[in-house]
Amino acid sequence: MSGGDLPSVFDVFEPTEHAINRNKNVLSVELSHVEREGTPESDPEKFLALTVPTEGLVNTVVSALKRVAGLEGGEPVQYMTERYGGGKTHVLVTLYHLATSERARELLLERARGYVDERRLEELEEVLSALEGKDVRVVVLDGDSVSEPRWWVELAERVDPELAEEWRSRDMTPSKGDVEELLDRALDGVDGVLLLLDEVTGMLIRSGEEMDRGLEFLKILARVVGKADAPVAMVVSAPKGSGEVQRQLERLKEEGEVESEAVLREEVHDVGEEAVEQLDRVGEERIPVSDVEEAAEIAKVWLLRPREDVDVEEAREAVVEAYEELTSELAGTEGIPRDEAANAVRRLRETYPFHPRLLEVLRSVTREEPYQLTRSYLEILMQVVGYAFDRWKEGEWEAPVFDLGDVFLDETEVEEAVVKPEGWEEPAGDLREKLDDLVEKEGELARRLAYALFVRSLVPDSRKRGATPKDLLLDVARPGEGVELSDVERALEPMEDTLFYLHREGERYYFDRTMNVSSVIQSYMPREERVGWNRAREELERELRSIGGLGRDALVLWEDEEELLNKLREPKPRVVVLPPWEGEERAEELWEKAEMENAPVFLVFQDKGRERRLLNAALRLSAVERALRSDDKLAREHGKELRRKEEEYRNRVRKLLREGYTILRYPSEGGLAREMFSVEEGRSLGSALGEKLEEIGFLEPGEEPGDVRVGGVGGEARGDDA
Repeated sequence: MSGGDLPSVFDVFEPTEHAINRNKNVLSVELSHVEREGTPESDPEKFLALTVPTEGLVNTVVSALKRVAGLEGGEPVQYMTERYGGGKTHVLVTLYHLATSERARELLLERARGYVDERRLEELEEVLSALEGKDVRVVVLDGDSVSEPRWWVELAERVDPELAEEWRSRDMTPSKGDVEELLDRALDGVDGVLLLLDEVTGMLIRSGEEMDRGLEFLKILARVVGKADAPVAMVVSAPKGSGEVQRQLERLKEEGEVESEAVLREEVHDVGEEAVEQLDRVGEERIPVSDVEEAAEIAKVWLLRPREDVDVEEAREAVVEAYEELTSELAGTEGIPRDEAANAVRRLRETYPFHPRLLEVLRSVTREEPYQLTRSYLEILMQVVGYAFDRWKEGEWEAPVFDLGDVFLDETEVEEAVVKPEGWEEPAGDLREKLDDLVEKEGELARRLAYALFVRSLVPDSRKRGATPKDLLLDVARPGEGVELSDVERALEPMEDTLFYLHREGERYYFDRTMNVSSVIQSYMPREERVGWNRAREELERELRSIGGLGRDALVLWEDEEELLNKLREPKPRVVVLPPWEGEERAEELWEKAEMENAPVFLVFQDKGRERRLLNAALRLSAVERALRSDDKLAREHGKELRRKEEEYRNRVRKLLREGYTILRYPSEGGLAREMFSVEEGRSLGSALGEKLEEIGFLEPGEEPGDVRVGGVGGEARGDDA
């Protein structure tokens, strides 16, 4: 695979101050701040620099401002409903600047060119051009900052203080005629009126005993604006569902404005739901991010800027080309569908430097439909960029794109943004506690796979939760690294054994809030490593009993050195199996000391990586067997899964034994000669070794199976089904 010379993300981009400082407050927008000097919301140039003309934003802008500009079409009342952090307030602040600032209109139109489709761009250009020279009054009311329970009086105050004083003196809900008078005064001396009401649920909550009257006023206001034959429009934001109502209550409780949350919760929830129901009658405007390409564009605006004198297009094409080669190779060798690989490359060109799979998974994790880019989404990406930049400065991180393996769960900000709100503290804590040990044994790939798998497990749809090894390979594979599916599977093996919250169903792995059977197995784990080697030896002896023709005196020697040497000097056929912790040098030494005339065959365990996995599997096999023999209640509850694990670990031990041993024979022209042989799936090590011994002349061809003594234990050979 190519890719060793690819530019890293930070060779091409530099992080914005928001990403460097990981300041989540910058993502919080307040409508009331548009009229407060010195705030990010009050400066149209600074604010529009952080605004991307998404499909939802452009739709709302065109529809509302058509009415204000006196053009045909458009909606007089728009109700935006999304969850907390969905972008509602950002749209309202954008509308404020577009209605009042020529420079803001220039900036948005400039950004929209080449971004929105041609038809929508023409509509946007027509609406913004129609506003030129017009004096538009924008009336702003933020539910999070209203100062009195009868918030309709505060709304009137922003239009005409005299009218507000009149309403304040009357203990009644403003009538239809009152609201019509309010609009007439608002239109006096201007070309159009735009009413922006944010967090209407907050207004209703703050109105306390006046809650019903506040809801009635909201209904009347929506009806009057909806039927008005005048250049006036109203855009309202309210939460989707009761979650934001709860958030409002918590904020008011902190400010001392709610004495008893328990008393008010049900009543406020009912009123909030009724407000939503009433506003639905006048229309609903969702503000979705339509695809991962839009999400990437927003993330780049907020978090990254191109470095000076760097050709971003050239860098992007180099990265895309390298990933195209990578995915093509993976598709050809690992069974990954070619169309999936090709689609990933196509989307990478549009989302660079964010891996499209990173954006897709985070989009699902934020639990928004349809694909809403939320504040929590940006928070996670902010942590990814900021933490990667810190590591890049230290020379510890170098990658051409951000992928799922870069969602660092050991960052407090990520935990607060994603893990804690969803109640995943214990699984995340278990992962962090054991991850360093996994990385030490399995390499850095284990860390990246663990991060990617954990984030995938936060997806709320159980059908899409977690990932298969093939999913994870496409999530974290980078050009030039040479990661293969077998590497992923090998890294997942110890993760499944040691992480108590990692589960598996078929090929799919996932984290869950409940412990897996590994926690039971761990409680029965032997403390001595030798127990594991003895258990592996039992399985090896079982395998070797299938060798035919060696006779009763064929030996597998695990005894102390002196006894072993005495037996080696006996002129009898033998197979000498050296334990995993010994190797070729030991075989040479034994040969010299034994001064043997007949040639023995040594089986030597060569692969240190398999040796470690063999020990781990053998220890766990022993632990499962001990658990199944116990009368422990927890073990009984996991009995079915323990029996599955028993078979799984036994097969794993046998597989590692088959793969880990190499034949060494003597004499030969060069002393010890290595004879490699393979064992097909389903065949025993013993039968394959028997064929190899015939091939090298150690056994006579066609010799009938004889009795075999393994480690001093006599028994009859049983063939391939041993």
